Amino acid sequence: MDWLQPKYMEKSKSPKGRPKMHTGGSTRGTTVVWGDYGLRLKDHDRRISAKQLKLGEETIRRRLRGLKYKLYTRVSANIGVYTSGNEMRMGKGKGKFDYWAARVPVSRVVFELKGDFHEKVAREAFRLAGHKLPGMFLLE
Repeated sequence: MDWLQPKYMEKSKSPKGRPKMHTGGSTRGTTVVWGDYGLRLKDHDRRISAKQLKLGEETIRRRLRGLKYKLYTRVSANIGVYTSGNEMRMGKGKGKFDYWAARVPVSRVVFELKGDFHEKVAREAFRLAGHKLPGMFLLE
């Protein structure tokens, strides 16, 4: 088991749902807590698959190879996505399990970095990772 799928399987199929939006001035998940730099979702809420999260993490690790750093992942893929096949008629249920995904609301910090390196290096690593993920991302 790894951070890309939950420890326990779902008891029932999860609904599609929408990410919860912060309305009352809450800053939970929108500020950098453990690291020095963070990658934040800028435009609007997305559903990011576990494969995309893993690809973003690998991109950051590849760029920072040889440096001393600590990478924190702030989102986890805990939503099951179910799809039915192409050219299926209406009805007949929800479909089979396809992949794990994470609901990411706007301005949520996805990755955090801590280490002794220049800000430009972190900016470059996050830029490369942002291109692998859906949506617009911003270095914080």
